[in-house]
Amino acid sequence: MNSTVQDFHKYAHIKPEQLFQQSIPSSLFGEIKVARRKMVYFPSGIPGLQQEKQFAFLDIEEYRPLTWMISTSGKYHFPVVSLSSLQADHLDEVSQTHYLPLLNNLINNRPHCATYVIVRLDPNINQVSLKAPIIVYLNEYRGEQLILDSIDHSHTLVA
Repeated sequence: MNSTVQDFHKYAHIKPEQLFQQSIPSSLFGEIKVARRKMVYFPSGIPGLQQEKQFAFLDIEEYRPLTWMISTSGKYHFPVVSLSSLQADHLDEVSQTHYLPLLNNLINNRPHCATYVIVRLDPNINQVSLKAPIIVYLNEYRGEQLILDSIDHSHTLVA
C-alpha cells in the first residue's frame, strides 16, 4: 500500500469538521472547540503578552454584542466589540476627536480588515477608548494591536 493510501486510512475515521477545529482549554468557558477560521495570528503578540500569538474570536450568544478574544492557551480572555457596531457616543472624547480620525486614516481603503476595541466590563463605564484598537486582516487571519499614541500619521499597517 502506498503512503498516500496509508495516510487516508490513518485519518479516515476523523470527521471533516474535526480537521478544521482546535480545542482551547478556556479558564473562563471550559473546554471549547473553535473553528480554525475563527483564529487570528498576531505575529508580534499583543502589547504585554508578546508570547501569546494566536487568539480565537468567539461570538457567545449571552454576551452579544461583545465578542470574546481568547488566547489559544486559554489563559487570556478579552471582551471586544467591533468598531463598526459602535455609535459616536460610545467613544470617549479623546477617541472621537483624536484617535478615530487617525484610525480612519490608517484603515482607509482596506475592505478586508475589521477593527475591535477591548471593553472593560464595568457597569460604571459606558464608553470605550480607541487608544489601542485591534486590527484583524480578515482574508489573512492575521492581526495586530496598535497603540495610537505611539504611532505617527505616516504609520503603515502590517498588511
